[in-house]
Amino acid sequence: MALHAREQDLQMTTDSEEEFTFSSESEDDEDLDDEELHFEERFDPAQDTFSEECENDQIPVAKRAKKTLSWREETDVDVAPKPRRFLPAREPGPQLSLADSHSPVSLFKLFFSESAVSNLCHNTNAQAARALAKGRKYGWTDVSVGELYRYIGLVFYMAMVKMSSIADYWRQDSLFSVPFPATVMPRDRYRTISWNLHMSHPDADTENDKKSGTAEHDRLFRVKPLMDTIRLACKAFYHPRRNLAVKERLVACRANTVMRRFMKAKPTKLGFKCFVLTDSSNGYTVDLSVYTGNDIFPTDHGLSYDAVMSLLDKKVLGSGYHVYMDDFYTSPKLLTDLFAMKFGACGTYRDYRKDFPRSSSNSLTKKSSRGSIRWIRDGPLVCVKWMDKQVVSVCSTIHAAFTGDRVQRKVKAQDTWRTKTFACPAPVTAYNQHMTSVDPSDQLLQYYTAQHKTMKWYRKVFLHFLDVAATNAFILHKELHGNMTHKEFMEELIEELCGVSESPETVSAELTEADLIHKYFSEGHTYEVILDFLATKHNIFLSLSTLKRRLRNAGLTRRTEYTPIDTVNAAITHELTGAGWIHLEFNFAIGTDLSEEDTLQQDQTKTQFWIELFSDLRERHLFNGSHEHKCLLRYVFLSILQKNFDEYRQLWNNHTIRPVRQSRCHSGKPEAMYHLPHRRNFLQPSPKHEDVFQRRTSLFF
Repeated sequence: MALHAREQDLQMTTDSEEEFTFSSESEDDEDLDDEELHFEERFDPAQDTFSEECENDQIPVAKRAKKTLSWREETDVDVAPKPRRFLPAREPGPQLSLADSHSPVSLFKLFFSESAVSNLCHNTNAQAARALAKGRKYGWTDVSVGELYRYIGLVFYMAMVKMSSIADYWRQDSLFSVPFPATVMPRDRYRTISWNLHMSHPDADTENDKKSGTAEHDRLFRVKPLMDTIRLACKAFYHPRRNLAVKERLVACRANTVMRRFMKAKPTKLGFKCFVLTDSSNGYTVDLSVYTGNDIFPTDHGLSYDAVMSLLDKKVLGSGYHVYMDDFYTSPKLLTDLFAMKFGACGTYRDYRKDFPRSSSNSLTKKSSRGSIRWIRDGPLVCVKWMDKQVVSVCSTIHAAFTGDRVQRKVKAQDTWRTKTFACPAPVTAYNQHMTSVDPSDQLLQYYTAQHKTMKWYRKVFLHFLDVAATNAFILHKELHGNMTHKEFMEELIEELCGVSESPETVSAELTEADLIHKYFSEGHTYEVILDFLATKHNIFLSLSTLKRRLRNAGLTRRTEYTPIDTVNAAITHELTGAGWIHLEFNFAIGTDLSEEDTLQQDQTKTQFWIELFSDLRERHLFNGSHEHKCLLRYVFLSILQKNFDEYRQLWNNHTIRPVRQSRCHSGKPEAMYHLPHRRNFLQPSPKHEDVFQRRTSLFF
């Protein structure tokens, strides 16, 4: 019997799924049976029913049917319901000004705003602190907002430039090396951020985990802060056009969690199930929800019904929308309830689903010719069957059964393929037109997807949120400007996130890693101090061997060959025996050590120059001290004065304060002592001396 075979298939589905789902949470065991039916055969127990009489091609009338409806043909006239007036809550399209210029990164930050990224940084730093407290052996410095944006830029870069492993992006001196990632951040820093990336606070996670097994436990707690932000942004910055589509997405994941689902019919068979509402005109993701189990929806109408209703908010969208869906969601109750809410709906359906017509009177058979149409109308709902290669079942509250539409199909006749034209129902034509846009939406997500292997399930969801944000940002840019391909958009987004393409002011103000290494090395700092400066002031993390390699490649080395002492003695003796100037090419760099008296003397010399200059101007009656003359002097000499101040600041901050006995001033370079107090080569000063130290090491910082 067909029914017996179908029940066996469903039982095998349930058994096979148990091999993929493992959980220590006992409360989830009772939900598995219904969930396996849905995710293997996309079966909804609340809507799909099997009867022992439902065999072969024909399904008899339901036993509880109030009346018997007969199938009509395409020659019979059908009248569509009165069209609902389209009243969107806002003007459809991007909710941004067309006159403004929108860069890829500005559109991406609509979804990943600085406040959202700041919250990510806070939770990530808290997670790293907890990991270090548990004994993890790696260096960590709190991640900043700018650094996390660069991290996201690298994730997108890896989505476009595929390598076999993360470590390959930082390979050096190889034919297959890619130099860009190393200029953004070191490999170890990228890995530590990946290990600790967290969307919720770890302390709150612990409190939520304690509620496991109760109704208060939230399975999506670790992703909910960012998920709520993404959902709000998707609705805020774009209002969909009239035709919407509801479909499923599967986020690939093999993590050991009860939320993981197995779907045999999908290309990606294992992962997290998402219900998605998209604009069928361009594939923009309007809303999404992650399925966690049968208890996600409170009503008793079934998963397929509740999933659609949860995505359609009349207050946010408006009324008069047309919603298209596939056969998992479609049911007479759903379509009639949507019609009462002033939403039209259309979708394929399953013959064995509750309340659909099962009359065999004048229905299609296997021998029906291609292009044959049968339909039944019950109030606003019309159910249509169309013979293509096989029977296609569609229902709608929008269209009439047949309006004269035609389709072309290739048919083989006498060993020759020919194109023939067949009649096609209006609901089928509309369904093919609007549901196919969901596939391009999925394609956009997959072209440059950020998905890669991770150790934690919630990081998989985080990567999917990145994909949704980048794809929606591209669609917004296309709607506003339309002058970029998807690849060009992603390339510019990566450049802007990683700080490669910035305004000229920013580029001139910020030094590159190579410039910073050259600067600190030229100032005479030790390797350890240079590494500390790069980490604390610029969020650049290098190992000692990497720093030495960068210095060697740049030709920066400490000179170790000194002039022989005999040559120095001979030159000094010659100078002492006669007048002249020492002409000796020393092979070592002269030190920058200056006493405070030398510094003060230089300062007094420059100060005296300005005093004499202004006195001379007054004597010549070129300056009388008025407000106008002061403004003119500032305009003429301010840049020169500022240059002198900058030179003095540079001289003071990088000169070496020599150790002196019984001196209250500590020795060392002021810049290093101020920014790297943990590297002071002395004990902490007493309280009465601390103010002196701060005053003397904080000049011009």
